[in-house]
Amino acid sequence: MLSFYTTIFIPLFFVVTGCSESTVFREHTKIPGYIWDKNNALEFNFVIRDTAAAYNITLDVRHATYYPDDNLLVMLSMISPSGEKAGIPITLPLKDKNGEFNGKGAGDIWDKSIEIFNSMKFPLPGNYKFIIENNQPEPKTVAIMEMGLVVKKVVE
Repeated sequence: MLSFYTTIFIPLFFVVTGCSESTVFREHTKIPGYIWDKNNALEFNFVIRDTAAAYNITLDVRHATYYPDDNLLVMLSMISPSGEKAGIPITLPLKDKNGEFNGKGAGDIWDKSIEIFNSMKFPLPGNYKFIIENNQPEPKTVAIMEMGLVVKKVVE
């Protein structure tokens, strides 16, 4: 009987716990008063050690049901360890073609995770900074509760 537990559950434990080790970085920033001002850029700092690996980058958005638009427009900038800066505008779809929110909802709160880079390679080891800026046309965007950045190492 002990042999059964040893051969089934102990390896299963390592498989289950090993899956979470692919996350290199996960951080969320709360938006004060659920109003994201254009002047409130969000910064996320993390370290990349393995430049041979590929990484998936995801943006997480938590918003309320009174968010008025179909999409959230952001500017995403990355500053490398050498100080080089690159930025791109990104459209984060929060509603489907029928105008319904398409994330995970609980009451009047919605969570949406959007993979923005798949199998991205970082050229240098060291400290990276990602900056997420509100790129909506209005100076303030209502109903945005929280923004997050998740970096996961691709496991082969």
